[in-house]
Amino acid sequence: MELEYFLSKISGFYDQNIRKFKEEAIGSDEVDHLTLHHWNYVEMIHELGNPTFTELAERLGVTKPSVTAIANKLIRQGYLYKRQSSEDRRTYHLYLSEKGKRLIEAEHKAVIEFANQIRYALSDAEINQLVEMFKKVVASFSQK
Repeated sequence: MELEYFLSKISGFYDQNIRKFKEEAIGSDEVDHLTLHHWNYVEMIHELGNPTFTELAERLGVTKPSVTAIANKLIRQGYLYKRQSSEDRRTYHLYLSEKGKRLIEAEHKAVIEFANQIRYALSDAEINQLVEMFKKVVASFSQK
């Protein structure tokens, strides 16, 4: 139970930190309307670097119509825009708008601040131990 308790506490601190930075970037009303599902789309589009609808669907393991519906909603909300491919006029690529880029940057800043809070609480040796433990945990998730 102790592990679960502290994981819950750390997760709560992390979530608060992320929310603070996102609110600063796009406003609290916008953060309230951005679901985790929508956030995953924004994050994946950033990671893939302007994918097509098909590429995004394949990566997320969903259908192209599902991607189209969510992408169009995120376009209406101002997080994305789409542009027709100059190579294949039947294909459109998804791009992050300035608002979408601010959201990604907010996440990045929040992660850095959270890591700095951990650095402040631990010695260098403890940080090295924690990193090694995290490597094991990440590896175990990656095997599934």
